[in-house]
Amino acid sequence: SMIQRRLSVGFNRATRLMEELEMAGVIGPAEGTKPRKVLQQ
Repeated sequence: SMIQRRLSVGFNRATRLMEELEMAGVIGPAEGTKPRKVLQQ
């Protein structure tokens, strides 16, 4: 939801962005309700 607020995008777009960041190796996979780990800066 932080991405939705900061970028003013809907849920579907925010989900796609998170999936793309994960596939690119920027963030780690989802682990339930825990925050994702940032792998690259």
